[in-house]
Amino acid sequence: MFIENFMLDLNLCVHPREKFWGIVINSLGALIWLGFFFFSIKAGIPTFIGICLGALIAGIITLIYYWILENLFKAIIFGNAIHVNQQQHPEIYQILEEQAKKLNVNKIPDTFILNGQGAVNAAASRILHRKYIFLFAELVDLSLERNEWDELKMIIGHEMAHHKLGHTNPALGLLRFWISPVLFLILFYFATISPIMEKTMPAEASFPKFPEHLSTIFLLLFVFSIFLKTAWRRGCELSCDRVGFSLTQNLKSSELALLSITGGSRALSSKINAEAFKNQEKDIPLFFAFLYEIFSEYPRMTKRIIELGKFVKK
Repeated sequence: MFIENFMLDLNLCVHPREKFWGIVINSLGALIWLGFFFFSIKAGIPTFIGICLGALIAGIITLIYYWILENLFKAIIFGNAIHVNQQQHPEIYQILEEQAKKLNVNKIPDTFILNGQGAVNAAASRILHRKYIFLFAELVDLSLERNEWDELKMIIGHEMAHHKLGHTNPALGLLRFWISPVLFLILFYFATISPIMEKTMPAEASFPKFPEHLSTIFLLLFVFSIFLKTAWRRGCELSCDRVGFSLTQNLKSSELALLSITGGSRALSSKINAEAFKNQEKDIPLFFAFLYEIFSEYPRMTKRIIELGKFVKK
């Protein structure tokens, strides 16, 4: 029997792919940042101080940029979307409160219902310290017109899980998602600026030089890091699907919630055959599915439904 008042053990919900790729991307990110730090020191004290000052200025500019972005975003979203709270759609806010309690979330993310211009979806986002959940009106209608509250609970739980599991954490983002830009800047420096400095500066001048045998390694790391992010993101989606189900304890509604996003039909959503949909996986050419998926941050929906079923069987 499903117990309403419980606290979810998130460790059981985190998908192995998120764990694996999270370890890989965090380790690579830490190594690159440490390497960048030691390279800066080895380049000499003046260069190190210059890099630190540049990083400080860039950090200040970034904070100012995000502060402006956050307030501009608030001006847009609070003025053009419906803020869900105790006075506005309290029945949906109650779902947020219940799920926040089960996930041990101290502050409920600001949740908005907005016109998706026909799109049936939802999203989680964070700008600096403020967390958001966006529910497209078309998705809300698709669930509530059929009186399928568990489907809406699944979607809300999925989006809240992104916040709880740290997928929107800017500090972790600095470690994970700045890998590619840092590698690109290193490669750009040694491919363009360093040769120019070598030709124009006096022979006795000291400046960082890039070992030729490492150029290929850095180039491969740069390419690899691009796909690391998407692989980790796909694992995150599978984890959040698990959390969404665990908060509802209703597999059929969880599957239909995901399939409603895929189909988007009010008339047909309740009639979708989840088993028949999963069988479509057999008709997918796996090599081309792999080519498509490595560039995507989302697993294909057939795989998401299958993975959710495997989790429930465990």
